[in-house]
Amino acid sequence: MVIIPKTTLSMIVRDEIMNPAGGLLPMLEKHLPLVEEAVVVDTGSLDGTRQLLEYFQALYPHLRVYDHQFDGYTKSREFARKKANTRYLLCLDADEVLFEEEELVEMINDDKTWRGKGIEINFLNFISPTSETYEGCAWNPRLHPRNLGYGSSHQFGAEKSKCYRREKTERAIIYHFRPALGTKKEFWYKLMDTDKYNGEAPSESPYFPDWRTPNVMLVKEKLDLDILKVLEILNSLGLQPKTEISDAIYGQLQ
Repeated sequence: MVIIPKTTLSMIVRDEIMNPAGGLLPMLEKHLPLVEEAVVVDTGSLDGTRQLLEYFQALYPHLRVYDHQFDGYTKSREFARKKANTRYLLCLDADEVLFEEEELVEMINDDKTWRGKGIEINFLNFISPTSETYEGCAWNPRLHPRNLGYGSSHQFGAEKSKCYRREKTERAIIYHFRPALGTKKEFWYKLMDTDKYNGEAPSESPYFPDWRTPNVMLVKEKLDLDILKVLEILNSLGLQPKTEISDAIYGQLQ
């Protein structure tokens, strides 16, 4: 297993016990061994995510967990960025999985080639429950110098001009597992853009199970992930997804 040098895994999470990629547990198992440092900021989870982070903190001393009440993607990502100590940040969400990370190691070690630039990582989206795919991500580069701040959730701030000087990977790719926008776009994202948003967590939405239920066969095919084993481990830790999510998972297996 390679370790991406001089790099912090930087994440903000909220209510990620289960998601279309199988949840936070397999995501951290995959990525924590790849980096020198990890900073995960919990922005107000109510579903057991914070307890799961404490479990991983005991296993991985280089993981640091912080609490920060969600105040928008930009400010929350900035909070996480400022807690990192390494030269570079690898920014991932809990429903994303990095592959071919060896190329990132090669690019960082060849520092003269990309110094001061971001690395734009190939990006492939898988939509649950349909298994449709599309390429691309508005928020890229995902690996960049730590001193670049965020000006919006998908762009960089004062150093934005430097951000656009970037290199692109040939092999390294991020798989993103996401629900069809549907109610999430109409309800959640629109809600956060209005003065009606009062800080409620995603898990408080009646549509939450639709957003968080994985396509069991899809994650098995693309990630070689057994969702039932994930549920077993969560249960052993005294954690479990909402009943509606578990029922939907078991329903796919009948």
